[in-house]
Amino acid sequence: YSIRLQDRQDLLVYKSADGATNSETTGLKQLSTHTIAPTYKISLGKTNLNLNGNITFASDLDLLSDQEGCFEILNNTANNEWRGVADTIVVISGDTLKCEGNYYYFTKENNPLRDSGNLTSTYTGTISFSFPIPLSMNLGWGMAINSPNDFRRSKTVISVFSSKLGYKFFDKKLNVTIGGNYVIGLKEGNGFWDSGEVINSEDGEEDSEFNQGDTFIDKVELDNNKLTLKCGLQYKIPEPNITIGLNLNYTKAVDYLKTEQDDPVFKAKLAIKFGF
Repeated sequence: YSIRLQDRQDLLVYKSADGATNSETTGLKQLSTHTIAPTYKISLGKTNLNLNGNITFASDLDLLSDQEGCFEILNNTANNEWRGVADTIVVISGDTLKCEGNYYYFTKENNPLRDSGNLTSTYTGTISFSFPIPLSMNLGWGMAINSPNDFRRSKTVISVFSSKLGYKFFDKKLNVTIGGNYVIGLKEGNGFWDSGEVINSEDGEEDSEFNQGDTFIDKVELDNNKLTLKCGLQYKIPEPNITIGLNLNYTKAVDYLKTEQDDPVFKAKLAIKFGF
C-alpha cells in the first residue's frame, strides 16, 4: 500500500502602495493517490500461478470552486433536489447577480460542483501460468472509472480484457504467440440537457435552448468497443545467427453512436534480423 498527498497553491504576490509585499491565494488544489498492489503465488505440482493486482484511487479537488452564485441547471428536478433558489437577486463581493430562467442560486454549502474535480479509480488484475512444458498463458483484466465531482456530468468507464498464449517448438527455436485485447468504453447520459439533444421528444423537434418543464432525450455520450487479435511467430537460426519474425494484427472497432462504421484493419509485418 502507498499513499501520496499533495496540496498545490497558487499565489498572486504584489506590492501595495506603502511598499509592503502582499499575497492572495488564487488557486488551491488538493491531490491524493491511494494504491494497493496485492500479489499471490500458487504452486500446483509443477504448474505455477502468479496473481497480481493493482487498485488505485486518485482524487483531484479544486477547493476554491465551491462558491455561492448562480448556476445553470438544465433539467426539471435537480434544482429542487439541491435546494436551488429560483428568480432571485443576490449581491456577491459587491456584484449584483440575477438568477432567473435556468439559473439558480446556491450557497457555498450546497454548491452542486462539490469541490470541482475528478475521482479516478483504476482496477487491474493479471494471472500468469507457467507449466513444465514450454507453454505460457497470461490473462488480464482492467477497469478505469472517471467520476467527476460535478453532479451535472456523468462518469466514464473503460474496461479492458486481454489474453496471451505462447508455445516454443523445436528446442525453443520457434516461438508462437496468440493473443487478443477487447476494450469497452461507456459514458451514460448525464441526466441534463446538452446541446444537440432533442427537446420536447413527443413531437421530435430539436431546439437550441432548454426551458424548465421541457422534456428531452438524454443521449449516451460514449458507447464503443475495440477488438484486437494478434499472432506472432519468431524463428531463430543459430548459425548464421538469423532471426525471422512474422506478426499479424487484426483490429475491429465499433462505435454504436455512429451510423457508419470503419472497416476492420489487418496488418502484417515481416522482419529478418542478421547478427554478426
